[in-house]
Amino acid sequence: MPRALGKKLRASLTRLSLSRKKDGDVLSANVRDIIDPRSVSLRAVLNVRDGILSGDLAEDVELFVATRNLSSDIKEGTTLRALEANGDGLRQGCVAFVVDPVDFDPETDAVAKERQEWTIEDVVEHVVIPATQGMKESQIYLSLLDGADVGSDFQGAFVSQARSCRFVDLVAALEDYFGSENAESAFVWMDIFSANQPLLARADEDTPTEMVEARQQYVEDGMHRGMSKFEKSLVFFDTWEKPTPLQRAWCLWETFGSINSGRPVQGIYALGQGKDFVDHLLKDPTDLARIVADKVDMREAVCSKPEDKDMINDAIATTVEGGFVTVNSSVNEWLRAWHAQTTRDAVEQARQQQDESLDLADFLVKSATFFRLQGMHDEALQNCQEGLSIRRKALGDVNADVASALNELGAIYGAQGRYDDAMAAYTEALDTRKQVLGDSHADVASTLNDMGSISWHQSDYDQALQDYEEALEIFKTTLGERHYYVAITLNNIASVYESTGRYDEALRCQEDSLSIKKEVLGERHPSVATSLSNLGDVLNSQGRYEEALKCYEDALSIRKEALGERHPDVALTLNNAANIFRSQGRYDEALQYYQEALSISKDALGTRNTNMAAMLDGIAAVYHAQGRVEDALRYYKLDLSISKEAWGPRHPGIAVTLNNIGFVYAEQGRNKEALQYYNEALSIRKEALGDHHPDVANTLNNIAAVYNAQGRYKEALKYYMESLEIDKAALGSRHPLVAQTLNNIALVYYAQKMYQDALNYYKEALSIKQETLGDRHPSVATTLHNIGAVYYQRDERETALDYFQRAESIRLEVLGPDHPDTLSSQAWITSCKE
Repeated sequence: MPRALGKKLRASLTRLSLSRKKDGDVLSANVRDIIDPRSVSLRAVLNVRDGILSGDLAEDVELFVATRNLSSDIKEGTTLRALEANGDGLRQGCVAFVVDPVDFDPETDAVAKERQEWTIEDVVEHVVIPATQGMKESQIYLSLLDGADVGSDFQGAFVSQARSCRFVDLVAALEDYFGSENAESAFVWMDIFSANQPLLARADEDTPTEMVEARQQYVEDGMHRGMSKFEKSLVFFDTWEKPTPLQRAWCLWETFGSINSGRPVQGIYALGQGKDFVDHLLKDPTDLARIVADKVDMREAVCSKPEDKDMINDAIATTVEGGFVTVNSSVNEWLRAWHAQTTRDAVEQARQQQDESLDLADFLVKSATFFRLQGMHDEALQNCQEGLSIRRKALGDVNADVASALNELGAIYGAQGRYDDAMAAYTEALDTRKQVLGDSHADVASTLNDMGSISWHQSDYDQALQDYEEALEIFKTTLGERHYYVAITLNNIASVYESTGRYDEALRCQEDSLSIKKEVLGERHPSVATSLSNLGDVLNSQGRYEEALKCYEDALSIRKEALGERHPDVALTLNNAANIFRSQGRYDEALQYYQEALSISKDALGTRNTNMAAMLDGIAAVYHAQGRVEDALRYYKLDLSISKEAWGPRHPGIAVTLNNIGFVYAEQGRNKEALQYYNEALSIRKEALGDHHPDVANTLNNIAAVYNAQGRYKEALKYYMESLEIDKAALGSRHPLVAQTLNNIALVYYAQKMYQDALNYYKEALSIKQETLGDRHPSVATTLHNIGAVYYQRDERETALDYFQRAESIRLEVLGPDHPDTLSSQAWITSCKE
């Protein structure tokens, strides 16, 4: 891959708040005995590399790598320095951190470690330390160099690298980055040459106290302050897939300091890694997105010395506002930007080298998939449209590759909430695939699944079900009854059944999907956790909270085990469990889970990610339920700000938060503000979803509630009736949402003391809820309670008491004795008896 790949990234992240020393010195005198801020010329670094490879440096050093455990301290993979040979053909070998040498057979116990395989740590151990440990004063390698090879303080680039990486790879990456024309004049700061390695290798108990304290001060403050004075920072990655520096605490701490300095921060590859990244993009952009989504968690990063890890942890705790969450989110945001820029650079090079060729089109469409999965929809759309245009021009309209680009275009439009555009792209893709591949090809089924998803979003549930069921039959025929794609399609069918209130059928489909996944993937696969979570959603809709909670807990266990404690999917599962606690009125537990989910989401995805929306909304809802209105509004408005930034101001997802904010204002009696937010939500939903979508009906319901509260009953009924007609047309006349609107219409009649009309609507609502939700659902209890209130107002106290007691029985069973709804039922029961 040409040298320019990956070189345009420049960090543009917000600078973070660190504790700062008041004095103007970046490094104290004691620190300068450990760390020299002067840089080394790249020319000198190249000379060290050449000297090691030729044998001129460390000429008497012979290294081996153990191929088995040689002692309790010397494990397989450990590097040994060979000492004298024994008479029996064995060699003695020593390791820096082990007191006693060990005998080994160089034929069977170890393999020779060629000099090009020496790690940065090997260079420190066998070149730097031997050359400097006999020096009387500061034992820093710079003292051995000619003046021309020693730069000034903070000159050039700060270089962060993991010591387990190969030294020749690091040097080659630097040489490639600066180029032959700049190698003679380039200066870099590398700790292996500019730090006192003999002193740093000592244990703290063998080091003077003032030096230990100086080292701590450097880690906490001096290092990051020094970084801010370099021209740029370079982070060396030995591999793009799982770079060693991302697993080392020192490197991550340095990377965070570089980001926070406000200076340019750039990743540099070992040679060949940039090409490998691009090859993977072209082979499977979905898998590439999965790999790069594996976020860094500095809590899990390691140090060779435990005391160093403790020192870094202390520095994070004492100097960084937000601690690990701030550090991790900053590093992960930078990594996400770096991966995106690497992709952009590769696409730009392809444009320059492959002018409107099919290879360029392939690059563009696959990069579009990668950008879409990264949430970068505008770039995805631009690249996909360009790639599609090239393919149409070269191949014509009826071609499998054209259909593939159309399918990706549909996915991008769907992610943007542009459902009509998405459906048009998918429809053309489907027609093309059928012409080229036949009606029963798996790719045809895949497009049908995608079209079903768009119909589901548009609440065209009949069409969604038709598409999903056709896809299911194709997958079963072509792939077999127990294939993973069959499980995915069953999950999609379940989503339609759940949306239309057919919960038993949804439950059956989710259970079948779960069974297939367990069989195909194993009991502890992350996709099994997804099915468990989806099953929990159905149980939650049925008011079966404890069963739903058990599903979420099982999903959480699998995801933590498979993905780690701080993965975004773990956050989503915690959020689902928090929703259960909130429904049960267990607000402290709900807040604990929401806050933990929010912390993980910020940690992994940054402080402005769309995954936060669910957690922010949940926290706001808890605060609202607790009467903490201003806190609720603050969280809803933070969600609104992040969502608008990510999706744009007219995305249907924005309307959800606008509705929630309107609801808080309505509860406060601030009707003008409530209507303002509701009407904005209504405008967005009609524009994005059409006039007859259930989400439009939802907002009409909310507007009607405001008019009812104002005593504007005629207008309230008008909006409720419009909402009712939309829901009946979209969902059928026996759907729970229809029942909810009937309940709300009854409230208007109740407010006007038109009790018989209220009873008629309440009882119709009750009938639907019992039919669709079962007799013991908390929503059934709500309508029973409301019917009781009507009889109470009509002085039919015995009948009222019966309804209140039935409502209380359900609420005690499902919500518990301390839930506000349970307490409300008990208060009305007491009033009836009195």
